[in-house]
Amino acid sequence: LNYRHAQQQQEEELEQSSLMLDTGNEKYPEQRNLTIESLQSSNPSKCGYLMKKNRSIMATLFPCFVKQWKKRYFILIGNFLFRFSSSDSDYPKGVPIPLDVVRIGIVDTCCIEISMIRKVYHFKADSAKEASEWVDAIIERKHLALKESMGHAKSTKKIQDINKSASSLFKRKLKSESEVQSNITNP
Repeated sequence: LNYRHAQQQQEEELEQSSLMLDTGNEKYPEQRNLTIESLQSSNPSKCGYLMKKNRSIMATLFPCFVKQWKKRYFILIGNFLFRFSSSDSDYPKGVPIPLDVVRIGIVDTCCIEISMIRKVYHFKADSAKEASEWVDAIIERKHLALKESMGHAKSTKKIQDINKSASSLFKRKLKSESEVQSNITNP
């Protein structure tokens, strides 16, 4: 229980603080090309609103008082799925989801499940048709991303830069999680 609590607390802290940048902050310069404006101008495969299931401890313990679903704006581009607080946000909320390691499917009429070894996300669309469109777009983009990584398809320089920046953020998150786990198991 202590490990899970520490891991969730660390996830929340990373999502709420260190990965949300001011435009003048040079702490994470790789995130400069991950603005919503930059991503939208790079011809994304799909973008729009979905509801993201709240995985926080507070939402689990007090479901009557804490929202179970949060509206988020998503952009599917390159090898990643980015989420933002809204279409007016400057930078991504949390860590981009890498497509090359996800399993995706529809688990309920309008609910999409994206799972990785370390985390499972649940997103809700407004309709079954919209959920199906998102799943199809993610699967198609995942296949194209794998072809690009093997050299069987070309991607633009801008997409390569987006992938590099997003990958850097994702690797930093994994390193941070590894350090937390190490601190818990070896106090």
